[in-house]
Amino acid sequence: MTLTERRREFLTAIQENYAATGEPLHYEDIARLLGVSKWTAYDMVRELAKLGLVSIEYTTNQSERQVGRSRLAIRPAGVFSSITSLPEESTRVLEMIQACEPGAAKEHFRLFLEKATAADSKERFCFYLVAALVLLSNRLFRSGGLLGTLKSLLAFSSTELGLVAAVGMAVALIIRGGLNPELVKALQESVACFHDYIREITEEERLKISGFWQKALHLNLADS
Repeated sequence: MTLTERRREFLTAIQENYAATGEPLHYEDIARLLGVSKWTAYDMVRELAKLGLVSIEYTTNQSERQVGRSRLAIRPAGVFSSITSLPEESTRVLEMIQACEPGAAKEHFRLFLEKATAADSKERFCFYLVAALVLLSNRLFRSGGLLGTLKSLLAFSSTELGLVAAVGMAVALIIRGGLNPELVKALQESVACFHDYIREITEEERLKISGFWQKALHLNLADS
């Protein structure tokens, strides 16, 4: 089962609504968002769940009059509770990206690559590399209509594979968008290290990195 354009449309709607509200959806909510029948939404949610892209739980709504009545709760896969309370260091870097002047994006990109190289842990290395990619790639993802694909990768059930694929897409877009040979070489060397490190760090650490990237997308940063 592949991620067709139709499935991607549903997944993007679920991800964006969850990012905006922090609340799970019911398939009837998704039907209203996309203007389809609730049965179409139900079937599509089941397909996304089989792909590991959304999680489905049964919860009890305490406000319901019928005791014990349950409700489907649909969330993007890979979303973890600490996404809105990232480590203090991550929050500072998000603020740095947000404050970056459009004309200085490549200078900050170089700075984040240097911070990645000097990092004292594999997790911090991956974190700073992603920060560098966010700075130059967000606009390219949006203008190229690839934002939904990126969000799908960051919500993929295998966090390791999703991050590797997301980094690969970002690097390809950045190089295609124009980058001097010196920075291309530094970036390629950093990505080679990333591929090694992302396998070696813990799942919790990978989720923090994915959460940082999702937060940056949600804040609509890096309009370079």
